[in-house]
Amino acid sequence: MVSNEINQNKKPTNLSLISNSLKRKCADSTAHGFPRIFDSDLLMIKIIWSIIFSIGIFGAITMIFISIRTYYSYPYSTSVEIYESYLDDFPAVSICNLNPFDTTDPRTQVYLAQILNMSNLSLEINPSSQSPAIYEVRRAFKLLNTNFLDDLRARNFRTDFKIVNNFDDLVLSCYFNGQKCDSTDFQSFFSFGYGQCFTFNKKINDSTSLKKTSKTGPESGLSLELFTGFPGGQQDFLNEKRGILLVAHNNSANPALRLEGIKLPVGTSAEIGIKRTFYKKLSEPFSKCVINASEFRENDSESYKQTVLSGSYTKKKCFENCLQFKFIIPKCNCSDPQISTTNTIGFCKTSKQIVCVEEVRKQFDSEDLSLTCDKECPVSCDTMQYSYQKSYSDYPTQYYYEIIKKQDNLKNRFENSTFDSFKQSTLMVNVFYEELSLTFIKETRLINLQDLVASIGGLLGLFLGCSVLTLMEPIAFVIELVCELFMLKNQTNSFQTKVQPF
Repeated sequence: MVSNEINQNKKPTNLSLISNSLKRKCADSTAHGFPRIFDSDLLMIKIIWSIIFSIGIFGAITMIFISIRTYYSYPYSTSVEIYESYLDDFPAVSICNLNPFDTTDPRTQVYLAQILNMSNLSLEINPSSQSPAIYEVRRAFKLLNTNFLDDLRARNFRTDFKIVNNFDDLVLSCYFNGQKCDSTDFQSFFSFGYGQCFTFNKKINDSTSLKKTSKTGPESGLSLELFTGFPGGQQDFLNEKRGILLVAHNNSANPALRLEGIKLPVGTSAEIGIKRTFYKKLSEPFSKCVINASEFRENDSESYKQTVLSGSYTKKKCFENCLQFKFIIPKCNCSDPQISTTNTIGFCKTSKQIVCVEEVRKQFDSEDLSLTCDKECPVSCDTMQYSYQKSYSDYPTQYYYEIIKKQDNLKNRFENSTFDSFKQSTLMVNVFYEELSLTFIKETRLINLQDLVASIGGLLGLFLGCSVLTLMEPIAFVIELVCELFMLKNQTNSFQTKVQPF
């Protein structure tokens, strides 16, 4: 009698409860295909739906994996945007004579000869097949420039005679947007290989008033007539080229003369149209570019710090500083004056030291030493670049020469010159904005986090028919199962209390 009562009140086990709840939930799932496995009474149909559902799971997992992998490859697109401008700052323009020394004064020749004599060289160069003319001239040229800059830095050079060209020697006339300009509109600086250079429209501090322009084309901008020195005489001293170097650059930055600019020949009128292009790269994790390249931290490399201190950061300039600090100074025990830095290490100014610098540069260019510098010199996320469009015409005409040589401030300089000598020593330059519009080349990420989530949701819907609500079903199943197990436990305890053993 008791045995029958026990069998009638026997409750399901936990395992059977979980199994039944799981089957019921699977049959009610909103995921397509999955409920069909449990709905059908035919085994064949169950197998077919199981295979189809398994293929759907495999396809969804594969495509989701590809989507996640694509997201973490950090793809980006490049867009070009052009903004119109109607009034803008005119860029800084630096000009340098390719012949840095003014040897019209005999005392300058004596000074330069003394420099060469210290390295067992002389003003008289005798080339050979083993030591060609171009090598000998450039070697002497480097010695002269290095020792001159070293004397300039030490302030022990003579000042009672002129060694380099001054502004009035170089510039015959200057006009900006039709208005006359003079030496007060220029800032001077010294550079290796160019002597004294001059920068127009340089920003010295925040109170500097920069020149602006709303005009484009050859009839606007900065117009200069320049004199490089008479040909065939002493102003061709130890140089194989005649002309000037011109660099358009940011108003607040110092030009990197070795890495920027264009060289213009004498006897021509050069029309230089410039355009500005701004580049904006994505920072980490898309690239290792530096967001703010105008500042540095204590743990940054010395190469990076020196480049930032120079006024503007570029990867090329940083590579030069890296070459200086990592290779030239340790090996040659001196610094290369071609690389402008704030260090106080003495210049490489002897023949032996100059050869050492040349060997280091040759090794740096031919081997993978640059990999060392690549780690120390990141790319800047934001850069600006000037591009040049050049056109040339013959300058001057015979007619213009006959007029300009009678100009009162030039009469004494050119009264004994010929047309050919004037033509071989002068040039005209006109620098202008080709267009005032600004070109922005910007990187934009292709896939955002919300795009990834939407892609995963779409794939789950495509292959399995799942939605966000479907993802709630496992949570609802767990909650329901816990409640049923709790109820089962209470019923079991109540049954055990009611039925006592004999």
